Amino acid sequence: MLAPVMLAGCFNDSPSAKFIDYQERIANVQESDLLPPPELTLVELPSKRELTKEIPRTTLGLVDSYQLRKCQLFGLIAERNSVLGKVQDQFRNFDYQLKLIDGLERCLASNQIEVELKTSLQDILSVKYQYLPDYFFNLVIQVMQCAHNSTGTIG
Repeated sequence: MLAPVMLAGCFNDSPSAKFIDYQERIANVQESDLLPPPELTLVELPSKRELTKEIPRTTLGLVDSYQLRKCQLFGLIAERNSVLGKVQDQFRNFDYQLKLIDGLERCLASNQIEVELKTSLQDILSVKYQYLPDYFFNLVIQVMQCAHNSTGTIG
């Protein structure tokens, strides 16, 4: 019964425990006394998921979305709703949002779109404009995360 408790103590993955283990190994190799550990204040960063801003999804019915062929927006939306479009990174997502806004404005200016659909498109466009800064924020967070993960030390 004591063995699992003792084994659980062997797997301490905290940064300070790893540093102390590192210092003990150095002291053993150098056959010297263990230096007192420095006073460390570790800053724990939130996960990327916690930093990313949640943005509500906007939807349009299938029949209404089919009318978007008249203003060349249906293909863009179909591409986004494909299997690969749903897992795109924040760069492509931001680019998609800009193209979607441009396409929505083009559709609103078209005379071939029904009035009821234009009302829905105007609502979607206002939501897209409202959350455009959040899309950009998510893009910047991804860039910072990638930059942080790619930095390394050269020995």
